[in-house]
Amino acid sequence: MARRRKTAGENKAMKLTEEEVKVACTRMMASAQAHQRASGWCMDKPDAKPPNIDFFFFTVVSLELVLLSLEQSIRLLLLLHYSVVRDDTNHSPYVLYKALLNQSRSEEGIRSHIVKKANELGQPEGIAPVTEQEVVACLRKHDSSYSNFRFFQLDHHGRLNAKFEFAPRDIQIFHCLALALIHLNMEEMTRRGIGALLSMGEVTESEMTEDLKALKQRLVSS
Repeated sequence: MARRRKTAGENKAMKLTEEEVKVACTRMMASAQAHQRASGWCMDKPDAKPPNIDFFFFTVVSLELVLLSLEQSIRLLLLLHYSVVRDDTNHSPYVLYKALLNQSRSEEGIRSHIVKKANELGQPEGIAPVTEQEVVACLRKHDSSYSNFRFFQLDHHGRLNAKFEFAPRDIQIFHCLALALIHLNMEEMTRRGIGALLSMGEVTESEMTEDLKALKQRLVSS
């Protein structure tokens, strides 16, 4: 049976409402922060040193998590600055960063702010300055690394992928870039009055949504 062609209307994503944008920004920011912090914890875990296999485990997972943080932050930046919602399933930070470069069309503005902020954050840690060209080259080098790290070097056919490498400089760039994007996105959200998840304070019964009440019941019953 022949597949029915999608109409133009079906291919085009519905535009988010103002409230939906706020919710999306808050959740993207939370995801970027959560994965960046978890990545840092895995990388710095004090008792995971060679020959302990945890050194390899935590390092690989740390790189996977920081790449996921980069993905979320770049998606958020595209939404905040260009009202672009990427509805594809491509998780590559390199592909997303290229989309950002295409949107900016100039080295002025947010592009220069990203590199400047990354260097501001890296300097106190003794990290050599990074250029935009180096950022792009690093992301291009690791275009498939998220899948590589996630599946421990197996491709989607179950075979070993020879492209499995990372250098200390790559890790520095990843983490400086991840933190820079979080800072810049947070500043823009604050400027627009969009809140971030900053507290795990108790939610009273009267403030709970039906979904939260149902979740609470499942947890109590388990």
